[in-house]
Amino acid sequence: MDFKRSLFLILLLNSFISNAQPVIYPYKIKGHIDGVGDSKAYLFFYDKNRGLRIDSTDTQGGDFVFSSVVAEPVMAYLLTKSAYYSSNYKKQTPLRFFIENGYTIEIYGRYGQLDKAQVQGGEINADYARYQNSTQIINGKISIINTQLKTAEADDRTQLLNDLSAANSKLIEQTVQFIKKNPDDLLSAWLTGNVVAEHFPLARVEECYYALSAEVKQTSWGKKLSAQFFSDKTMHKGSKAPDFSKKGVDGKDVYLSGYRGKYVLLNFWSSWCEPCRSNNAQLNKLNEEYKDKNFQVINISLDSDLDQWVKAIRADQLKGVNLNAFFKDKEGKLAVSYNVRSLPEQILISPEGNIIERFTATEKTRNKLNSLLK
Repeated sequence: MDFKRSLFLILLLNSFISNAQPVIYPYKIKGHIDGVGDSKAYLFFYDKNRGLRIDSTDTQGGDFVFSSVVAEPVMAYLLTKSAYYSSNYKKQTPLRFFIENGYTIEIYGRYGQLDKAQVQGGEINADYARYQNSTQIINGKISIINTQLKTAEADDRTQLLNDLSAANSKLIEQTVQFIKKNPDDLLSAWLTGNVVAEHFPLARVEECYYALSAEVKQTSWGKKLSAQFFSDKTMHKGSKAPDFSKKGVDGKDVYLSGYRGKYVLLNFWSSWCEPCRSNNAQLNKLNEEYKDKNFQVINISLDSDLDQWVKAIRADQLKGVNLNAFFKDKEGKLAVSYNVRSLPEQILISPEGNIIERFTATEKTRNKLNSLLK
């Protein structure tokens, strides 16, 4: 083989190598849920490239399999229907676990107790199991208090709510300590953005972020947390709430600045979010309670399906002003501008147009309004 031909082959080979794409191995989720039979299993998660994904598969004798790829590791939710029970499967507590490309995840559990199912497979799931074990006692206490609150008399609710607040604070402190002890775990980045940031002021989020290793900060989750963290510097308590203009469900133009002089509660929700739907009844009571006290609720849905949004408003008889973040905006910039990370999320705005506080439950919102308006 002459020199020119050899050189040509070398250059051609280098071209193939430089243009080669990394191989992405799909994830596989397989398992068995007792009490399901021949029915359906549903997988819910957000994909950064494709938005909300709802995948389904047939179950055969309770066995199921999912397989695909994700743009980055994600937390997923598993629900199942049952061939033997007529109860609404959406009212189950879903199983939460993490999906990672290239891993086989095995799940074994029982219908009606999915949140207690065993999960094996994947590095993040192993770390998540360690985190759950480290917070098992305080989570058990929180569960007991929440159960007691459902039937508590008015005289007992104040003490129970104080106990719940103290227990939640302890849970977050334990989470912060877990992050600091495990700076090399990708889960620590997720906990910082999805647990600590939901309950603690920016200073504690910053503390957790800088505790992460350099490698974790360079992952997709670490970079997302960094962007979210710096965005939050303009979205903390006392900062100016971004103005917006949207058409309401009634076709009328709505401007946040049009409510200047009133306390405004932005309620971010969705028809497919079960906690949001449960929360809507409490919001209606809140709206009725404070309607004559310089207060306005603006409900902002993250439904991409506008028909489902309208149906949910009617079904829940949702009061207040109703907007949709995705109406004539495929990117949902309204929710992005307020850095909404989870649902439900409520943001209370002062009469001067400044952010007072962010909440994830109407009960906490009511307590804050009581201190401001009574």
